[in-house]
Parts: sequence; structure tokens; C-alpha cells
Amino acid sequence: RGSAIPALDGWYLFADYCAGRVRAIILGDDGTFARELDLGIDVTSPISFGRDAAGEPYVLSDAGQVLRLVPA
Repeated sequence: RGSAIPALDGWYLFADYCAGRVRAIILGDDGTFARELDLGIDVTSPISFGRDAAGEPYVLSDAGQVLRLVPA
């Protein structure tokens, strides 16, 4: 990841299309699920994630939005 949200390094980002919530999970050292985190980000119909050249994360919506994830 980029440097804007260093606390998310190693976390897998995902979103719920219907609820519009962006979340993250991290695996434990043994490779099994360890923790889920609700990032408190609401996006209408999120469909994908991307990164810019610096590695900063973005979420894309079905409505055509491209939103950069930044700390609150």
C-alpha cells in the first residue's frame, strides 16, 4: 500500500455491494482469518479497488465514482 494509511499495510480490502461498506481483513501468522475491520467508509455500489502509481488505494463505484481512501 501507499503511505497515506500505513495502518492498513498487510490488510485485504473488500466491500459489500449492497450495503456499500468498505471493510478490511487480516490473516494471522498461520494463514487463517484473524480480524475484520469496518473502515467506516460508505460508497454507493462499490465494484472494484485500484491503486495509483504510489500504491495509494482507491475504490470504484457502479455510479462511476473513483474515490481515494484517506485517513479520517
